Amino acid sequence: MADLIKEFLVKTVEDIKLLAPKPYWAVNENSSSLKASDLLPEEGIFKIHLVRTEELVNNSYFREVDMTSLFLPENVNINNNHRIYRIIQHWINKEYLDPPKVHYNTFDKKIEFEDGRHRVKTSYLLGYELIPVAIYFEDVDAVGNLI
Repeated sequence: MADLIKEFLVKTVEDIKLLAPKPYWAVNENSSSLKASDLLPEEGIFKIHLVRTEELVNNSYFREVDMTSLFLPENVNINNNHRIYRIIQHWINKEYLDPPKVHYNTFDKKIEFEDGRHRVKTSYLLGYELIPVAIYFEDVDAVGNLI
């Protein structure tokens, strides 16, 4: 896989976007592709909302995820590159991914991720304007006020 990732390291964002012109999300009519059972509507834990990717990024805490570049130098964070590569491969193959799971941090007044930071990073840096996010029901209003 390392050789395949190296192939992507030399591509521009525009080249990658030509390979994966749109993201594929396991929502709405594609929700049968959900991997996380807690995202199923009957579980009543999350509400899926379509949000502006840039607003989500601007109001979220990404911890150690570097949001400045899609792929990072291999000596910096190889794990990042593996995750980004896998996400792009799924979308090239038209495979659906679960929406990121978020909650509202009342102390920092920021959105935090339970899962999906790299999916958001990839969407943002590839310029996808809108993405679905799974928001805990109790945080829908607070998150909605931010984005």
